[in-house]
Amino acid sequence: MNWLRSKLIGSKPSREEQLAENLYAALVLDGGPSNASPNHIGSSELEIPLGRLEQFSQKRLISLEALLFVAAQIETAERSKKLQMAFGDSQLHPFALATGRLISKKWQDRGIDIEQFDAGERCFDEVEVFLEKPFRWGREWLDEFFGDPEKSGKHYILWTEQWLKEFEVMRQMVRQVV
Repeated sequence: MNWLRSKLIGSKPSREEQLAENLYAALVLDGGPSNASPNHIGSSELEIPLGRLEQFSQKRLISLEALLFVAAQIETAERSKKLQMAFGDSQLHPFALATGRLISKKWQDRGIDIEQFDAGERCFDEVEVFLEKPFRWGREWLDEFFGDPEKSGKHYILWTEQWLKEFEVMRQMVRQVV
């Protein structure tokens, strides 16, 4: 009977899958943790050219998704190590796996080609410089939208500080719920 029910209705998402969906909705879909802040820096404050707004929006979404994935990996790393010691090298925390599958599905739905890399590698590639040299990352992130480097230079410090705070909020949220 359960088999028939799951075929007709679908399977119920696991706790980790539901948690990944909820955190994604709260921390990514709403434009990031700082979106409701009066000090939030968005496309209008950055003076992004109108013709580049869609590109800006898509890049911001991918960056937020990558940061959520990396936050999930970092905050579950210790528990993943314990799983690996007990069950083998390829074991990851179920929440980290669910977050990776969710982001991979979101990217596939949007037509992002991830055949060459899996979502996890792509997420770490997206934020590698952010983790090591955040202000360089912020400057390079913004430079893509301006022909004049002075335009990005005017905003990149506040922009980077906003992203650092968003990443810390993501890490704290994952730490609290997992």
